[in-house]
Amino acid sequence: MSTDDDDDASLDMQAFFEEQRRLLDYFFDHFEASQASELVHEIIECAGTVFFSGVGKSGFICNKIAMSLASIGVKSAFLNPLDALHGDIGNCGMTDLLVLFSKSGSTAELLAIVPGARSKNMKIISVTCHEHSALANKSDISIYLPLQRELCAFDLAPVTSTIVQLIFGDTLTAAVMRKLQLTLESYALNHPAGSIGRKLLLTVRDVMRTGNDLSHVSIHSTLHAGVQELMRTGAGCVLVTQGVFLKGVFTDGDLRRRVANNTFDIHGSIESYTTKNPLYITDESMKLVDAEQLFHSGSKSVSCLPVVRTRVEGMEVLGMLVLSDTMRALA
Repeated sequence: MSTDDDDDASLDMQAFFEEQRRLLDYFFDHFEASQASELVHEIIECAGTVFFSGVGKSGFICNKIAMSLASIGVKSAFLNPLDALHGDIGNCGMTDLLVLFSKSGSTAELLAIVPGARSKNMKIISVTCHEHSALANKSDISIYLPLQRELCAFDLAPVTSTIVQLIFGDTLTAAVMRKLQLTLESYALNHPAGSIGRKLLLTVRDVMRTGNDLSHVSIHSTLHAGVQELMRTGAGCVLVTQGVFLKGVFTDGDLRRRVANNTFDIHGSIESYTTKNPLYITDESMKLVDAEQLFHSGSKSVSCLPVVRTRVEGMEVLGMLVLSDTMRALA
């Protein structure tokens, strides 16, 4: 049940979000995008690793930006400032780039890193919310992120500045992607376990059934043997073979139709119930997402596709691609 207190709380939250939007609008209205262009250029031209470093909340943002850039193929990493001061600066060299994030531009740990980075001839870029800060003055390139104030009542908790940093970092990543002309295939290579990666990297060979998982019977077998094989694998389809060569397929749909019409002999030859010219695949390296379309390419959809190698003697069975397996892999 709604109360006046509830309405007041709702109005207060609306006011908070409106104020946050105004503070973010201040950033967009006053930020000079040419600064970001310079950083994009430096990242792309970097021959080594792009190291990001920050303390506290800025450190979390740096870690996120480094991971995002790594996911698009940029050699990047987060450099913990405390660890850097106690030996990890040894991972850095003259071909590397150091990007330091600090709201105040006066973070002691970051200022302490600068001499060590200078000794290694690293280029230093600072990203701060104070235009003429100590860190900005010690950097080769300084980027200013305009901040009117924090949404925090005391103007202390970084509840707006971190959003500004994240917007800057994610927009930077998107710009680098565009500049590198990254293809979807290249992106997928860095995301092999993700949905995009699975769709673009998985091939028929990766998913097709082989060995004991392959559902098949000899053309000289009985219908009973074919039914047993259907039940054993649950594939919904049995390859009918003569030696290593495909002679046709027998599906659970074929069985149901015969049972419904009462036109079957359980001890009869399975050859009589075999579809002799099924759809099949001859390219194991075919992308799975393309192979999925083949299940529906004929006059009627099928539940399995034999994978074969064409030889003079016939079509040698290599495996079988099952629709349910394919859909599960692409999900």
